[in-house]
Amino acid sequence: MNQQTQSAHRPPSPESSDPSRSGCERSHFVHLLGNGKTANSNDPIGSNAKRTAEELHRGFLAHDERDRGRACESFSAVDERQFTHLDADDARRAADAYVEALWEKDRAELSSRLTGSDGLDRARWGRVETSLKRRAKILGMDEQYAAKTTEAWKRHALGGEYRTPMMTAKLHEIHAMIGMDDPEASLYESDLTHIVSRYLVGIEIHSRHDDSEGTQVAAIMTPYFEAIGRRRERR
Repeated sequence: MNQQTQSAHRPPSPESSDPSRSGCERSHFVHLLGNGKTANSNDPIGSNAKRTAEELHRGFLAHDERDRGRACESFSAVDERQFTHLDADDARRAADAYVEALWEKDRAELSSRLTGSDGLDRARWGRVETSLKRRAKILGMDEQYAAKTTEAWKRHALGGEYRTPMMTAKLHEIHAMIGMDDPEASLYESDLTHIVSRYLVGIEIHSRHDDSEGTQVAAIMTPYFEAIGRRRERR
């Protein structure tokens, strides 16, 4: 299958990289954060982080392949490991809301492409944010998570700068994971923004869809989940 055919059948990753960002820039970004290896992969937190990173990547692939059921299963497993206060039913409900938002996002983008318009389907984007608000409520997150994630996805669809709102959205998510009492007071503390930077690198690597992508995403995402686990353990 040639590249053009693949593009027609593979929807863009919901948090994939800006097409204008060169491979050299991506490589430099990865270099700045290190190679993602962890020296503590044999302890329970490190082992759980590795499994979570691998499951997250499977969820990304399921979305790319339009396999909604498999995406729900993978993202549910990720949420159950990320949000340790959840039971399995709530993890599934949160994942279902996230997947619903992804599919609505894809419909909004497709509608825009079919009409040849630079605008976006406001009604569908409203449903995206509604689904993300439902996820935020289940997980105990600030609703700004929903607003900023929707903004990031919109900007990406229009070829704009999406990393800043995505950074804020992921910080709200991390605060819910580690149970911080006053998220606004320390939302942008340096070590948390560094943790989220790893997540954004993993997304950019996934967007390349090459043969080594899975190994690289796991290598970058494992320290992301491990850092969150260790922050939660210290609280």
